[in-house]
Amino acid sequence: MLEFFQRMIMEPGIWGAIGLFAVAAIDEVAPVPASLILVGELLFLKNPLSVAVLGKLIFFVAFPIALGTMLGSLVVYTAAYAGGKPSLDQLKKKFSVSTKQIDRFESLFKNRWYDNVIFFFFRATPLVPTLPVSIIGGIVRMPPLSYGLLTLLGIIVRVMITLVILKMGGDAVLSHAFNL
Repeated sequence: MLEFFQRMIMEPGIWGAIGLFAVAAIDEVAPVPASLILVGELLFLKNPLSVAVLGKLIFFVAFPIALGTMLGSLVVYTAAYAGGKPSLDQLKKKFSVSTKQIDRFESLFKNRWYDNVIFFFFRATPLVPTLPVSIIGGIVRMPPLSYGLLTLLGIIVRVMITLVILKMGGDAVLSHAFNL
């Protein structure tokens, strides 16, 4: 088992891709330190960020994470899609939210092209938690195909932004630490 995790972290490849897929799928329904595994992918990356390295990271890191996140989030999305209205009725009693506020919120989403752009933006932004975005997608009854595709593409962008920021930040920290 230890060898599997070492290979997953040190050598982005098929085993790492499978591991990242599994962790991302589980992370959507149960908290797992997925970001620590993502950071581990970069700790042992000796090469500078080139087109070839970025391609390998997209294929072996970002895509498996995005696919796992998309499939894992379908549980939450489906629950919100199926039980969104009744759940909201229960929540408005508990949190004293008015029907007018809920109707106003729902009226903002009419499945227009810019709603998809907003959804993609929130999926692609690294610091935005994915769970609320999945719930909102279900509550506003986003079409499943749009939900899946935008989740997949948004998470790929999110992971690549995160990887680039972590790699640049890690390189800067290491260069300053050894130049003191």
